[in-house]
Order: sequence, then C-alpha cells, then structure tokens
Amino acid sequence: MLRVLLLPLFLITLHVQGQDSLYSLIPSHALKISPFHLFGFYPTLQLAYEAKISKRLSFQLEGGYVLNYQANDTQYQDKRGGKGKVELHYYTLPSQRARLIYYGAVELYYNAVNFDRLTSQQECFDIECNHTFTRQYNYKLMYREPGVGLKVGFIKYFSDIFMDINSGWALRFITYTDTFPGNDFVNDNVAWAFPIPNEDDRTTLSPIVGIRLGYRLR
Repeated sequence: MLRVLLLPLFLITLHVQGQDSLYSLIPSHALKISPFHLFGFYPTLQLAYEAKISKRLSFQLEGGYVLNYQANDTQYQDKRGGKGKVELHYYTLPSQRARLIYYGAVELYYNAVNFDRLTSQQECFDIECNHTFTRQYNYKLMYREPGVGLKVGFIKYFSDIFMDINSGWALRFITYTDTFPGNDFVNDNVAWAFPIPNEDDRTTLSPIVGIRLGYRLR
C-alpha cells in the first residue's frame, strides 16, 4: 500500500527534475561563432546571438561579413557583401549527465554578395568579321540567395563553452545578375559540367550543416 502511495510522488519528482534539467540547459543568452564559414566559397566572418524568449523557445540572430579571399582570381575579384539569418529554436530531450540538449529549428536567411570579373572577348572591326580584336571587360556580378530551412541539432556543454551542431534541408532561391556590356558572351567559368559555384539562376532543395562554437552568458 505504501508503494502505491509513493509512486505518484516519485513520478512527480522525476517530472520536476526533467523540467529543471530542460530549463537549465537552454541558454538564456549566448554568443556563437561559425569557424567553417571562413572556408566557404564566399567566406564570411559569421557571428550569432541567441536569446531565450520562453520556457522552450529561443530566438537567434546571425550575421556575416564577406571576406575578400583569392584576390588574384580574375573571375572573383573584390568579394564584398553580407549574409543574414534569423532562427527560432524549440528545445527538448535534455540530459544533465551528458550536459546536452536537442532542438528543432526553422531559419530564414538572405545572402547578398557582389564581386568583379575581368574577362576578354573577341570582337570584330567590320560587319563580316574579317578583322578581329580582343577587348577586355571588367564588370560587376551580384549573387543573391534568400532561403528557408528546417533542421535539428543539439548543444553540448563544456562548462559555459559549448558546441552547437545541426543539420537539415533548405529551400534556396538563387540568382546571379551581371553588368557585362558585351554581347553573346559565354563565361568559361560556368562551362564545366559541375561548376563551383553554379551561377545558373535556380530554385533548389539542398542539405545544410552547421557547426558553431558558443559561450553562454551568465
């Protein structure tokens, strides 16, 4: 009889402990850096700030400043621009022993990058094109990509420092716009079967992976 009376109290204690574990592992305020964004094709110094907005929800704001790597590449000169992202996180499945908590997230992002391209084109002096010459052009290209993503991830703590790892899928809307003044020009950079980057305008579903280092603010 005593066991029957104590069982509800035991279950209530486990529930309270689970709730305490959940809420203590959700960062109230945190700063994050994404080191792997430094090695992307359009590399950025990417920083994020996360803030708790309810018992299980948090809001994350992230921004990146485009860095001008590969300055000697005539196809991608003077890279400049930025990347922005907002996320909503829903936390669940905490583990105090492992100091780990899982979350699901939805993200909205926008990438805006400009760069210059130096190229040459053969042109004609006359209508019949019996006499040709080579002209160089230096012009601007604009890469734009808004998108929306769904992903799952987890936070693993090492004191107040933690790792934030997530993966999922994003619906991407990609456009490239150029100011090339010539006619009927085919860029050699996009003539390959698998160009990097692909400069075709397109809408596509792509996998996403994120790895960030974070610091929980007390």
